[in-house]
Amino acid sequence: MEPSTSYPSTSKKRFTGFSDKWTKYDPEFSDWIKKKDEFTAICKTCNSEIAIQYEGRRALTLEIKRDFQGNS
Repeated sequence: MEPSTSYPSTSKKRFTGFSDKWTKYDPEFSDWIKKKDEFTAICKTCNSEIAIQYEGRRALTLEIKRDFQGNS
C-alpha cells in the first residue's frame, strides 16, 4: 500500500474591499455605515467595527440584523 499524499490547497482566499457605493448610493447601508479602511466598516448605530474582507455585503447585512434584534 502506498502512503497517502497530501497536496497543498491551490485555491486562493479572495478578499472583499469596502465599496464606496455602499455609503453613497445604497439606501440599505448609507445611513448607518462609514468606511474605516479598505477591509473595515464602522457601524454608526453601535460604533462597532465590521470586518468585511471575507463576507463583504453579507457582513453588513448581519450587522443590521444584530442591531435591530438588540433594539427590539
